[in-house]
Amino acid sequence: MFGKIWFEKNFLSIPWFTPSFCCGIPFYADPQSTFYSFYQIIFILFDPIYSIKLIVLILSLISYFGMFLMVRKFGFSKYTSLLCASLFLFNGFFIYRSIIGHVAYLSYIFVPLYCFFLIKSYEKKLHKYSIFYLLLSSIFFANFFHSGSGPIILIIFTSIFFIILFYAHFQNTLKIFLNFFISLLLGFLISLSKIVSSLFLLSNFPREYPPTEFNSFLGFLKNFFLSFFLEADQKYFNENLTSMISFGKHEMEYSLSIVPILSLFLIALFDKKFFKINFRNFNFLIILAIIFLIPIYFNINFLNQYNLNSQIPVIKSTWVQFRWMAIYIIPIIFLTGLLIENSKINIRYKNLISIGFIIILLFQNFIKDNKNYLQSASYNIKDSYDFNEKFEQGQIKARINGPSVLLNKDGTIKKISTRNDTFYFSYSSLMCYQSLFGYNLENLNKKNIKFYSKKILGDGSILYYTDINRNKNEFTFFKPSCFLFPDENNCLPGDVFKKDEFDKMVNFLNYEKIDFKQNKIQIVSNYISFFSIIFTFALIIYYLIYFILSLSRKINF
Repeated sequence: MFGKIWFEKNFLSIPWFTPSFCCGIPFYADPQSTFYSFYQIIFILFDPIYSIKLIVLILSLISYFGMFLMVRKFGFSKYTSLLCASLFLFNGFFIYRSIIGHVAYLSYIFVPLYCFFLIKSYEKKLHKYSIFYLLLSSIFFANFFHSGSGPIILIIFTSIFFIILFYAHFQNTLKIFLNFFISLLLGFLISLSKIVSSLFLLSNFPREYPPTEFNSFLGFLKNFFLSFFLEADQKYFNENLTSMISFGKHEMEYSLSIVPILSLFLIALFDKKFFKINFRNFNFLIILAIIFLIPIYFNINFLNQYNLNSQIPVIKSTWVQFRWMAIYIIPIIFLTGLLIENSKINIRYKNLISIGFIIILLFQNFIKDNKNYLQSASYNIKDSYDFNEKFEQGQIKARINGPSVLLNKDGTIKKISTRNDTFYFSYSSLMCYQSLFGYNLENLNKKNIKFYSKKILGDGSILYYTDINRNKNEFTFFKPSCFLFPDENNCLPGDVFKKDEFDKMVNFLNYEKIDFKQNKIQIVSNYISFFSIIFTFALIIYYLIYFILSLSRKINF
């Protein structure tokens, strides 16, 4: 919704900062911000409720057809491909993250479609069009950064890498990795501005929590089995995990249904020769073993490797390590399809088996008891909807009047799911939800924000706030550039606008661009990203025109 306001006032210019949350903080540099993504386009065009429905629908279609197209490139039949696509569509990592609202993790479903375009770029029969597909793949890779997937970018990269390795194994060549490297390079260049700004922001707010750890290998295996094939046991999961907090169901559901297990038993029953080991499938088994061991490495500290992990950039800032189990999703689906596809069972029965497995998948999802979870994940969208309606009709002018904080009767911070929503009422919540500053905002210097008014609400809670219209001389608000480039702007994170910067602060409160100094590396990165985007889209348009002209000539002929 902030992006919608920004777009109306500043079009496509970079939203470096936002006054809407935490009394003024960086926005574009936030690894989870999504301004340059299709999510934002949908929110600009439609109301919040319709936008959310449309986003989930589009992502579902992308996940389904992306997986279908990708496994077809491995030679899978249509029926087997439909089964794989169905399994990926209903994977719990996507479904439960959608329910809880973790938009940053939803872009994981682009992985199969990215791999499809990359494989297309490699195929010799499409050699003259290979650059076009390579450019498309680079756009999709850049999308992972711009759609807010920074927190799981290593998981996404690892998943892509092993899919490409599967393809290289079956093609018996590693040449596709050259295309992979070019795609990654161009994707990185397109996203370089955001990547660099995110690294600057993260370097100013290093976050090092004790990593999660399963108490035993047996506990890891049981949770893996329940989470992927049956239904996650929230109580058992938290009892077998060493963590500073307990986790909800959305963090442990990777559901692929019982179908992969059934496919394994089916082939073991009817085609025992399938499991005969030779040199070729021995290499394949090694790849599978490596995939299986990676989440174990991050989740069980059997070699005291956590000390090493704490020294590695990016990895040391991640602490919810069982999210690495997401890299199992696509290999398990792929292995399920492979078992069916390469069995000696009659093709007609294979098709019937695929249809039967899809029915089992649907039934298992249907009987899941998620009523309590859905209620706990509920979020009141009324304020968003009302604000959007008035904003689109021009009944209100979006601006921030000042900082605010909501307390309980006893003076403690009131933690509610809508604590970031005060900007709908022209106030910016100091005690916001922004994990960059720590889950309790322990890394946010809050002492410089002052409050001069209070209001007792109906439930007895107390709202403290400051209104620039009434407290002009005492007004305080964070200077956001100090969070991102403190040295260049001669300030420290948590500093507020000075009295001689009043006009600049007013512009900021009105969602207008403000001047600030950037690091030289950031400036260079901005130019590289800009010209990379222009170059990529210019070539894509060129090839599209070329395709259309070629097609028209064939039709005329």
